[in-house]
Amino acid sequence: MGNVQVKGLITHELPRSPNHLVPQPLPPPLHPHVDLYETEKNYEFGYAVKDHYGDDFSHKESKKGYMTEGEYRVALPDGRTQIVTYYADDNGYHADVHYEGVEHFPAPNLYHADQPPPHPVQYHPDHPVQYAGAPHLPLHHAPSHPVHDVHHPVHDVHHPVHDVH
Repeated sequence: MGNVQVKGLITHELPRSPNHLVPQPLPPPLHPHVDLYETEKNYEFGYAVKDHYGDDFSHKESKKGYMTEGEYRVALPDGRTQIVTYYADDNGYHADVHYEGVEHFPAPNLYHADQPPPHPVQYHPDHPVQYAGAPHLPLHHAPSHPVHDVHHPVHDVHHPVHDVH
């Protein structure tokens, strides 16, 4: 052990171990590194929806190793069902799209009355209101003044020119 002196005073003792200058290895990480792309994840899921609003679709998918495959179905407004069967592998995403059913479109909804529309009903209030009109006020005209032409004579002004040499 050695002493550290500052201006003649002993302030602290330091250990003289040869290991205090050698870098120490870092502790191991709390969670080991896992490459998410190299780890196989296997799963399988599926769901289907059909409700009173007219929604009708489903999806199912499974993954085994590095191959993912699945299918989804959607009811289209024209009455057909679109079916997409797919798989994904090291070469990318591959899909096959086909349709089931026959497309049909409803006829336009044109209005055809079984009877002619009723005649408009006239409104008759229980207590008719009498309109008295605008109040009669005396009419006052602004005073008028005759307009006279105003003539201002124009005078020619001549300034003598002086020759300055």
